[in-house]
Amino acid sequence: MYIIVQKYQFGGFLVKFVWKIIDKFLKVLKTDRTTFFTYVLTLISFYLCIDRVVELLIMSFTGMGVSYWGPITYTFAILCPFLAFFLSFASKFAIGNNKAKQSFFYTYCIALYILAISMIVQWINHSAWMLVLSVPNYQEILMEFSDLIRPAFTAAAIYLPLISFYPLVVWLYKKINDPIFPNFFQESINDYNGVDINPSSIPSGQYSYEIVFCKERGSGKGSKILEDKRFQTTLIVGPSGCGKTTMVMEPMIAQDLEKKYFFNEVSKEMGYTALKTGIATLNCPYDNEYLNKHFRLTMLTPVPGKENVYKAYMKKMISR
Repeated sequence: MYIIVQKYQFGGFLVKFVWKIIDKFLKVLKTDRTTFFTYVLTLISFYLCIDRVVELLIMSFTGMGVSYWGPITYTFAILCPFLAFFLSFASKFAIGNNKAKQSFFYTYCIALYILAISMIVQWINHSAWMLVLSVPNYQEILMEFSDLIRPAFTAAAIYLPLISFYPLVVWLYKKINDPIFPNFFQESINDYNGVDINPSSIPSGQYSYEIVFCKERGSGKGSKILEDKRFQTTLIVGPSGCGKTTMVMEPMIAQDLEKKYFFNEVSKEMGYTALKTGIATLNCPYDNEYLNKHFRLTMLTPVPGKENVYKAYMKKMISR
């Protein structure tokens, strides 16, 4: 058991180390994880689609492919546009831009179609050739009846893409890209926010407005509502007398009052230190009694030339 725990700890450390290196590289590129991997996966998907289109063209002219992919290869190939789609809507390319989201949707649908139709055509072609090669004296058949066999193999590579591509275009144009009657598909695409793999920037800890909502039955640890979730709508449902007010609303209000008192006291302490060290001054003349009762950090003004020091010192409180 100890060895297993050590392996998990080492694995977690290795993952964090790799992400740290990647983040440093992305900092040089001035981008984030989601945008970078969206770009990379989209390029890979584009390359794979070109490779499969060339393969379809070769089969349509010769009746035989050059590079036959197996199920595992196609699985990884299809995963690329899937992952790119999930990440793209959370990248800088599509945030707040519904037209970009729809363009990404069209692009990845077409990419998946190319990979899927190439897989079907290739496997039909491969199965047909295996069937022909399993016939006794197949050399004579290929030599004497090549004019009959070749059109049969090339027809599959031409016919299947032709009959399947048009319905895809019609579906994308009429069902998704209907400029007159917006539909469920458009709303779903526009509402989807994608998968964001960037490190969480949600404020948490002593200097955030998170509250303990309840405790886990087994561990007794508090389950928290983070600060950004406090701005969302809350619905508390239950019959009269079940404890909605006393067990949910009043504890939340009490924690908010306690947090407000905490911030007031910390503000006074940090403000006094800023004045004492000379990195800030009062923007108006206040007496001590008024400062003790009504002090706010907005009463302070950074000393010219020490703005960076002041911001670094007040970093944990400056957005409050």
